[in-house]
Amino acid sequence: MVVTDPDHGMYGFQDVYGNKAAVEALRRNKPFKDGAVLVASIHEPVTSEGMVRPGQKRRTAVQVKDSRATATAGWRYAVYDPAGKPVRIDPATCVGCHQAARDTDFVFARFVE
Repeated sequence: MVVTDPDHGMYGFQDVYGNKAAVEALRRNKPFKDGAVLVASIHEPVTSEGMVRPGQKRRTAVQVKDSRATATAGWRYAVYDPAGKPVRIDPATCVGCHQAARDTDFVFARFVE
């Protein structure tokens, strides 16, 4: 996925990875169970020769299913800079954006074989 708006908090070329629980839920199009983890490796989008490719790493975003996180729709969010240091975020901003994906348990990613 590529978020093309440079003012968007998730701007960039994204590769999304999941643990076994997350991949199983994505594959079956089912709600996520506690412990499901999705990780988005986000890179600067570089356009050349009519194609968009990942450039320099911008950040890593993590989404972990935790039904006890009721203020954030059952998910915990974290962001790390390219060096792996935590970035301060407001989880309310994350869940605010993810409201658009409420029909898919607040997850934008889709499984692609």
